[in-house]
Amino acid sequence: DVLHAQLPADVSVKPQLLRPFRNTPNSAPRYAPTDTFKIVNVGMALANVPSTEALYIKVASGYEHALALKADGTVIEWGNNTAIPSTATNIVDIAAGWGFSVAVKSDGTVIAWGINKPTAPIISGVIAVSAHNQHVLALRYDGTVVGWGDNTYGQSTVPGDITTAIQTCTGERHALALLDNGTVRAWGSNYSGNLDIPLGLSNIASISCGLLHSLALSADGTVFAWGNDLNGEVSDMAKLTDISSISAGYDTSIALRTDGSIVTAGVNWQNCIDTFNINAIAVSAGKFFTTYISDAPSITTIDPAEVPLNGEIIEITGNHIAGASIRVDNKFVKPLSVVDGVIRVLVPPHAPGTASVLLTTIGGTDSDTITYDATLATMTPSVSLTPSPTHTPSNTPTPTMTFTHTPSKTSTLTFTPTLSFTPTFTRSRTSTRTRTPTRTRTPTRTRTFTKTRTRTPWFHTRTPFWIPTKKPTNTPSY
Repeated sequence: DVLHAQLPADVSVKPQLLRPFRNTPNSAPRYAPTDTFKIVNVGMALANVPSTEALYIKVASGYEHALALKADGTVIEWGNNTAIPSTATNIVDIAAGWGFSVAVKSDGTVIAWGINKPTAPIISGVIAVSAHNQHVLALRYDGTVVGWGDNTYGQSTVPGDITTAIQTCTGERHALALLDNGTVRAWGSNYSGNLDIPLGLSNIASISCGLLHSLALSADGTVFAWGNDLNGEVSDMAKLTDISSISAGYDTSIALRTDGSIVTAGVNWQNCIDTFNINAIAVSAGKFFTTYISDAPSITTIDPAEVPLNGEIIEITGNHIAGASIRVDNKFVKPLSVVDGVIRVLVPPHAPGTASVLLTTIGGTDSDTITYDATLATMTPSVSLTPSPTHTPSNTPTPTMTFTHTPSKTSTLTFTPTLSFTPTFTRSRTSTRTRTPTRTRTPTRTRTFTKTRTRTPWFHTRTPFWIPTKKPTNTPSY
């Protein structure tokens, strides 16, 4: 009703715009209006992340801030941004840019706040918005789209022939529109192939734009991706199946499966695509962080609430408790079964008094107490644990067992050979005696070297005068 408020009476709003999350595209919403959820921030730490659970229906992540829309039309915001204006009431849609936020009111008008908000034109009949960097796209109830803000690459100049749009998204340099026939239109800069929509792309139910890449989700739960793929944000997402929601971030891609599990791709800036054990129902990827709406566990009843000192099997009934870790008096306990929102667990022995029962998921925690009562009868084993008559030992022992276990001569004779080891050992000692020669011959031969100096008389060393010492330099001619 809030989404239809104050729009022209003859307007038929596309049903895709009325479902913030769903099991599969074009199916009924997953949860009842009485459910509450938890905001989970992964990656870069943002200030004042809300801890209060509420019926959040959408989240939007920007550069260094995020905001969430509640089912009652109010908005909360956290991170690095200015305060929400007092006029932000009866909100039906939200978006986050680089340093600013924009919201659509139930009367079809648009409000914006933040340090870098682009100046919005006078516009009415708006039912949804998308934003990026310094520009905004507004989807009107008649299927037309209006853009404003930074138009460096033509991303804010919407083609005039787009008149049947049901969703928009915008990246840094490009923009997309999903038409009511399931096809996608693109405009702006084709840098990194942003405008290269896959051939034959049809039957699309949702789109999302990243910085330089795009994602599209078909009605059968298949993901298509194109654009910049330096970090796998395209190739790792393409052809995924069984997907219920998609979100493209700065250079990351996030996809939620129908069972609430998460698939991520791209650059893991500050652990922004770590998934842990989040059971998510909605997601929005920012620059260095990712924001989820996650199930928060809640305990309805514990039966019985009073147990004997040696423990007993109890049943914990609640909401969003599947997959939760369980601690009793701060000790982890493994569940015996989880069926239809009921967990059966065997609590351990404990002293008389109360003990806490704590359920924890990434979406939050909830706790209750049980009482250990000494007056209660201790838990007895089941009938199957009591020995039956068939297990009673027979009164007639079998002869085989008697003879087998009674020492016999055979065992004595078996041990006798060990006595023969004594003479063997004696022989061994005798045989190991060896004679070591004590006489050693030391060589006594020595060699003596005598140095003799001999002098040659001088007259033996002189050259006779009749032997020329030099060759004549001049050769006589004849």
